[in-house]
Order: sequence, then structure tokens, then C-alpha cells
Amino acid sequence: MPSNKPLPIPENFAERARTGATIPELETEFSVSSDTIKRWRRVTGTRLCDLGLLSKTNLPKAPQSLPPPPEVQVIRPQIYAPRKYRGTTRPQVQVLCLSDPHAGAITPSYNPGVFKTRMKDLYHGVTLIRSLHAKQHPIEKLVIFCLGDVVQGENVGYQMSLDEYAYSVYDQCYKLWLPAAVEFIENLLGQYSSIEWYGVKGNHGLGGNRIASRSTNWDMVAQQALMNTLGGNKRITFKLEPTEFYLIVPVLKWKWMLLHGDARSFQAAPDYMVNRRMAEWELSLGVDGFAMGHWHRTELRWPRKSPIVLSGTLKSHDEYSLRYYGSSAIPSQATFGCHMDRPITWFYRLDLGR
Repeated sequence: MPSNKPLPIPENFAERARTGATIPELETEFSVSSDTIKRWRRVTGTRLCDLGLLSKTNLPKAPQSLPPPPEVQVIRPQIYAPRKYRGTTRPQVQVLCLSDPHAGAITPSYNPGVFKTRMKDLYHGVTLIRSLHAKQHPIEKLVIFCLGDVVQGENVGYQMSLDEYAYSVYDQCYKLWLPAAVEFIENLLGQYSSIEWYGVKGNHGLGGNRIASRSTNWDMVAQQALMNTLGGNKRITFKLEPTEFYLIVPVLKWKWMLLHGDARSFQAAPDYMVNRRMAEWELSLGVDGFAMGHWHRTELRWPRKSPIVLSGTLKSHDEYSLRYYGSSAIPSQATFGCHMDRPITWFYRLDLGR
């Protein structure tokens, strides 16, 4: 009686099946039926030969070496030739914005002694910038935009408390501001061939009685005293505006509008109102640039054709700024270069608070 027990799979069957032996060849080699061969292939996982996918003629070829990678494209950028700088033959004018010294003010970090020190630091900052740029182009003229609040004033209770004043307003002008300003200008004349001083008034120099003429302002007294002292020197010229709130001055071919910055339209929102009002002045007055102080900030804005230069202050730890704006001003002033092609060629914020 025949046995139903399946035949064991020979040890070399799987290897022979994988090398491409056909079913008839395996029947002959192992002396079994085709059904047995097919069962063995199912068990050993070599069933592909049943489907004709593996044979002696279609066995997988031995792996060949990978094809060489495509040739890398070499990027050859165009090499630019830098333009030659012509500054050595084209002189420029340096402009200093002198704003809000507040001579005579007292704060936890500012007093008459600090005022004198910062005026000296301002001299060193201005002349250092000149020495750097003079290596590229001649700088022989310095233009000073004096933008107001040169003295603290004497409006006790209206602008400041009594303990924020070191001297009376007379002493602020003649015993503090005037000696320091004369020393400042005399030293600058040792570095520049000529100096032009243009001055407007600020709001701290207003008289205590608000019913007064428009020229009643201690800023004008202080600047007039400086002009009277140095007016005999032909290397320095002065132009002051005692009545109007602004002064338009030429620097090379550019028209600059100087103002302190306390005009009524500025009070509510300085950032928005400054840009809006100056856009109107740009059209109505035909100016090429603006310079202002009052806000104790030093920055350069260029929202339209005409740049806006805001100059800072010599004063530090300002209680008014801390109370109403949340931060005190960093003592600084602005200086920039000007030439015939552009109203501003370079701009620096001179840090005086170190």
C-alpha cells in the first residue's frame, strides 16, 4: 500500500532550483514527479521558475558597475570690475547737528561739569570722522546746524522743577554756554579752514511770560553772544533766525530746512506728524533736506526725496522722557557728509554717553 507521507526535500534542491534548473531537469535529477518538484519549490520559496520567470536564459545578471555620474556643470560667474572712487578730487562738506545741549540742566547723570566734558567729546568725535573721510576726499568746511535748546532756560514749574536748574538763565548763557562754545569753535578752527554756523531757537529758551515777542528767547541770546565773541574771525560766519521757527540754509547746492521740532503739529504723535508735516514743507518750500532736534533722538530717515535728520541731546537721564516716553535719551549728536551729487553721502551718530 503506497504511503501518503510527502517526500523530504533534498539538501541541494533549493540551490539547484535557484541556479536556473528547469522542472524537467529537476524531475530527472531527483527522480520525482513534476507535482513533487512544484511542492518543493513552494516550500523553499523558489516558485518563480514555475511561472517561467527564471530559466537558464533569463537568470538575473551579475551586478555591473554603476554608470559614471553626469559631468558636473562648472558655473563661471561674471567678474565685475569695481568702479574707481573719485573722492580724492571731489571735496565734500561736513555737517554737524548741534541740538539740545541744555546747558545748566541737572539730572542724576548730567550737570555743568558733564556738559563741558561732552562738548569736548563732541569735538573729538567730529574731528575723528573728518580724519577718516579726509583720506578719501578733501573736507575743509564744517557747517554747524544749531537746532535749539542750547540752554536749560528758567521756566520753573512749567517745563522743569526748581532742582533741575544749576544756574540762573543769565549764568547759563554767559558763564557756562559761552566759554564752552567758544573753546569748542576755536579748536574746530584748528581742523577746518572755515566754519558756517546756522542757528534756530528752541522751546526751553522761552521767557516765563508767554505774552512776549517771537524773538524773546534765551537761545538767541546765547547764540548771539557767541557770534559777538567770534564775529571778528573771518573764517567763521553766523546766520541766526530769532523770529521764525525755521531757517532755510544752503549747503553746496542743497536747501536745508532747520527747525527745533516743537511745532504744534508735532506734539501728539512725533513719528507720524513729523513725516506728514515735512512732506508738505517739501512741496511748499522746495527744500532738499530737514534737520531738527527736540525729541532727543539721533537718526536718519529717508521716507521721500528729502532726508530727515534728527539730532539728539547732550543731556542724559531725562525725567520727562522717562515719564512720557518710557526711556531716557542716549546722549548723541548727528554728523554727515554732503557733496554736489547727494545731500547726504555718509551719516554718523556720535555717542557721547560713554
